[in-house]
Amino acid sequence: MTFRQFAIRNIKGNWVQYSAYFLSSVFSVMVFYMYTAFIWHPEIKSAEALPTDLISISITNMVSLIMTICNVIIFIFFFFFILYSNSAFLKKRKKEFGLYTLFGMTNWQIRKMVFLENMAISLAAIGTGLGLGTLFSKLFFMILSQFLKLDKPIAFYWPYQAMRFSAFLFLGLFLFQTFYSLFRIKKSEIIDLIQGASKPKTIPKFSWVLVALSVICITAGYFMAYTANIETVGIYFFPFISLVIVGTYFLFTQSSILILKGLQNRKSFFYSRINMIAVSQLLYKIKDNARMLFTVTMLSAVVLTATASVYIGLQILLAQALSHNPQSIAFLEKGRGVHDVIDPKQVERILAEDKVNVLYKVQIPLLHGNLLSETERMRKAKGTSTMVISEDSYNQVADLMSKPGLQITPGHAVFADMGLTNQYIPRDKVEISSDNWRSIITIEKEIEQDIFAPILVSGLLIVSNEDYEAWRGQTPEYGQYIYYAYELENWKQREDTVRKISEIVPEKHDRDIHFRVQTYKIVTQISTLVMFIGLFISVLFFLAAGSITYFKLFTEIEDDRSKFRSLMKVGMTIEEIRRVVGTHVGIMFFIPCLVGTVHTLFAVKTLNNLMGNVWLYAGIVIGCYWVLQTLYFLVARNFYMKWILREEVK
Repeated sequence: MTFRQFAIRNIKGNWVQYSAYFLSSVFSVMVFYMYTAFIWHPEIKSAEALPTDLISISITNMVSLIMTICNVIIFIFFFFFILYSNSAFLKKRKKEFGLYTLFGMTNWQIRKMVFLENMAISLAAIGTGLGLGTLFSKLFFMILSQFLKLDKPIAFYWPYQAMRFSAFLFLGLFLFQTFYSLFRIKKSEIIDLIQGASKPKTIPKFSWVLVALSVICITAGYFMAYTANIETVGIYFFPFISLVIVGTYFLFTQSSILILKGLQNRKSFFYSRINMIAVSQLLYKIKDNARMLFTVTMLSAVVLTATASVYIGLQILLAQALSHNPQSIAFLEKGRGVHDVIDPKQVERILAEDKVNVLYKVQIPLLHGNLLSETERMRKAKGTSTMVISEDSYNQVADLMSKPGLQITPGHAVFADMGLTNQYIPRDKVEISSDNWRSIITIEKEIEQDIFAPILVSGLLIVSNEDYEAWRGQTPEYGQYIYYAYELENWKQREDTVRKISEIVPEKHDRDIHFRVQTYKIVTQISTLVMFIGLFISVLFFLAAGSITYFKLFTEIEDDRSKFRSLMKVGMTIEEIRRVVGTHVGIMFFIPCLVGTVHTLFAVKTLNNLMGNVWLYAGIVIGCYWVLQTLYFLVARNFYMKWILREEVK
């Protein structure tokens, strides 16, 4: 048998432990390669496949930028992932190295064997990842082409440059980690190597000070997240993360020992059925498992928080896009009887031809003015350009949209703006003026402007009917404005109708007309793309967290088999073993998930403080994660049980 064959046989023998690590490596290479292939695709770089409108080109460029950022994240994350995995592999194989030394292998030969094993796994992972990436890249390009609304699908090609870049980058990373592993293999006493991880475990101890520190850190971090607002979120961000990380580490390394010893001291619980075996097993393993549980917890928290934040942000972006486009079609004309943008009769003709049901239409007169506060006057500022509307006209549109109306007395006004900028203090006196009139009014309050399309200038001033009529009488007809709007039934399916209308509008007036379906299409397109691209990163983190847990379980499986075989000899049934194993595997999978979920909930509370009610969106993400984690648990538990009982159950 050659040395190379010996290394390959070692890989086959340890494949149960290597499999999850190999899968995560393959997935990382595959995703990195597909992203790189898209970024460097000649049609994307030369814009041959892109439609002519600037919006689609901008979205495609944005997607390329997002993929570049994701590739950086994948590479950095994978570096630390294989660093952790290789360290765990070497630690577990101490006994194996001791036996090789006993049989006459030198330290140099052991290093050579580890080098060959690592390179075989690395080359296999890179080759498989690139192969799967090439196989699925056509499907990946087709999905992206559909999302990007390209005139033709992105063509499949063999991206030699992207493949070479991905292969050499990951090969360099694997080589670095391999040499780092070789450096860590030191010459040790044979007896120390053979005993390795099998040294008798002492009862772990905990420190009351560190237990208290874990509680204080987590509580303080949660308090910051719970109370954070727009003014303090920047101040609290890094302290919150630092406190939660420190608190979580000591939660698993110290507080978990306290909890298990507390269960051990509760005699009624400890001596009930299988609890004694389950608790004792966890207590003696907690020192070895604490860092793994901490790592998986933080990975789970990162996956959940990042995915929930992106999903929440995109859903809020979509909601804001719809609220800022309250009517299906809206346009603004300057001058009474003037139709520079489009004649309303043409709009109504196209709607009638396409048999579109109009739920309501409005024609609202407006004036243009300039608001100047006392502070702005003292600073000699220009003030705020605004549109002026009467309370009756405002209430007419508000009633159609089931919004609350306003009652305004002469000499007073309400300022409406998108986003509630709080420009004016209640009871603040401001000057409103135009070329033909000037007046001092009192601002009663500021509200969010959500019933007119954003074609209006900075804000909207709602005044009494008397004030409006007085100012309108002093304004020539060519200086007045008319806001036209139509609300359509099934507006999401009216893209063709909207396109016909937009083709009539002169190019110089494109900004004077808004179509809700176009905004909805762009935002939905961006949201879908970001979620689709980010999904791969979330899956990668999920697989990594699962593979760390999986590896930890199966590196201890021989010791567990020996213990359970001894317990069966003294009368323990297979059903009881199944329950102990289920408890052990369940804790390994679900405790990190549970703690990570709690961390995420407090992070989402911060988002809720900043953005409004976002719990539904967060609940969807967390629910999906728990479903996937449960499936992963069921698969791992079944494999684990089969391995434990493979000789006892025929």
